[in-house]
Amino acid sequence: MTENEIIQESAALRGQGKYREAIDLIEASLPNIEGNIRLNAQLEAFRAAVEAGDAETAHEYATTIAAEEPGRPSILTVALTNGVLMWPITPETVARGGHA
Repeated sequence: MTENEIIQESAALRGQGKYREAIDLIEASLPNIEGNIRLNAQLEAFRAAVEAGDAETAHEYATTIAAEEPGRPSILTVALTNGVLMWPITPETVARGGHA
């Protein structure tokens, strides 16, 4: 499987609600993925962790991505509210490309 196919497969698993499998696929493949594709893979694992409500894994990926790509932290901000991970909606996140 190519690097892009791995990311697509992970996204498909995430779409089926198989969040842990999606994350595991990315984690198993990361040592062999480089450059921008590596960032895309990390973002996919981050999305799966957020959708799964896995705050610890989401935080780990957000921290890693933010360290490697300093311009991205605003899109990686999540909040744990009443036990649910959510994307905070503020004027700042909307201005930077967030969703309203």
